[in-house]
Amino acid sequence: MKNRTAFTEEFREQIYRLVRMIPRGKVATYGQLAFLAGYPRHARMAGRALKEVPHVLHLPCHRVVNASGRCVPGWLEQAKRLRSEKVPFLPCGNVDLNRCLWDSYGERETGKPEPGEQNRQRLSTGPGKKGHFNSIRKGKKG
Repeated sequence: MKNRTAFTEEFREQIYRLVRMIPRGKVATYGQLAFLAGYPRHARMAGRALKEVPHVLHLPCHRVVNASGRCVPGWLEQAKRLRSEKVPFLPCGNVDLNRCLWDSYGERETGKPEPGEQNRQRLSTGPGKKGHFNSIRKGKKG
């Protein structure tokens, strides 16, 4: 079993690597990052890792929102940055995840699909897909 420090360091490094990959105009959720890092159901830990990012890394942390598309409370610059990248928002003020959730399996940093990647199973929380990350983890289709 890994010790807590190694787990945290490894997890942080993976989260930072994933955040660097989110293209302009797209967002990821904390749960999505945790899942992709190999730690499903650790969304809060992903949030904590991003809260503690050293400024010298210059990560695009503003591209990470919660599962509802809500920006970080009190960080007014986050929504401003996302809007400058043409990220669509809903009338309630949340990011429109149906239109701009990062398809981590089918997009490169340019936002274009990788050759041959169009048919791979994608992580999405589109309409009717609530809880989709858990169904993938459990091997269910849907």
